[in-house]
Amino acid sequence: MKKIRIIIFFIAIIQNYAFAQPLGEKDFVIEAHMGYPNLSYFKSNIQSLTHFNGTLNNDSEVFRSIGQFIVNADFFLTDKLSLSVGANYGYYYYYQEIEESIYDGSTGQYTVNTYFAEKQTHRFRIYLGPNFHLLRTDRLDSYFGIKAGIKRTNIITNDNFPNNSSYFGFNDTEIEFPVGLRLCYGMRYFVTHNLAISTEIGLGGPAITFGITYKLTDN
Repeated sequence: MKKIRIIIFFIAIIQNYAFAQPLGEKDFVIEAHMGYPNLSYFKSNIQSLTHFNGTLNNDSEVFRSIGQFIVNADFFLTDKLSLSVGANYGYYYYYQEIEESIYDGSTGQYTVNTYFAEKQTHRFRIYLGPNFHLLRTDRLDSYFGIKAGIKRTNIITNDNFPNNSSYFGFNDTEIEFPVGLRLCYGMRYFVTHNLAISTEIGLGGPAITFGITYKLTDN
């Protein structure tokens, strides 16, 4: 009899824990995240230096990244379904020097010409879609999201190479679709009634994000 009471006691606790929810219908939250990695890092390499007798100066490389910054808003249509809208921005800067050695037969000496190239990438997304809320407790909210929207990328390059495009080029042929799609799984853990720490993993945008969530409603 004692064992049965203990089992019933724990079942009651589990049920209460499982069905208590930090977020429900008509709740509204906003969140700010930082995402990693900045995907422009993998798209900023220099193309092969065709018809150019130069070598890369690896010591001159400069990588500078800001973002990705993410801002989301999530409105709960029901306890299990919410509508999310968000935006993210990322900036990436890349600089590289290339040295060309030219032999002067009249003097028997080499002349070294140093060239540079730099590239700036600005990437901006706006997206909208549903979140389906799965495992939930009195402090934890988790969800699976499907989002779609527009994506704009602005690439600015500069260099001092000879006026011959066959000498040098950045990888500016990277494929950039104007429409973006994101699949993600996220979790929010509430440390107070209104404030949560949150994270998200996904495809289409940053692979992982971390940040805070704030519940604006007081349901």
